[in-house]
Amino acid sequence: IHDIHASAYLPKPDPRAYAVMASSFGIDPAQSIFVEDMARNLRPAKAIGMTTLWVNNGSEYGDHDASPDYIDYETTDVGQWLHQLLEG
Repeated sequence: IHDIHASAYLPKPDPRAYAVMASSFGIDPAQSIFVEDMARNLRPAKAIGMTTLWVNNGSEYGDHDASPDYIDYETTDVGQWLHQLLEG
């Protein structure tokens, strides 16, 4: 878990927060997926090379600034999405 405290209080979608997270955990963005329920927060993850999954749970402002330019996958249920992915 990586929270705002670990990011030196840089909130999403500040691109620096994503770089700090990747660096802190030794994450290769090209080998990672970023899962988020606020579509706008996926843009910086995609910009550093992560695959992105938008959990469209119908939350207010969840679809604010949603764009296929930086949303690779969309689901309403992460468990079901993972199951389908593994079933191939």
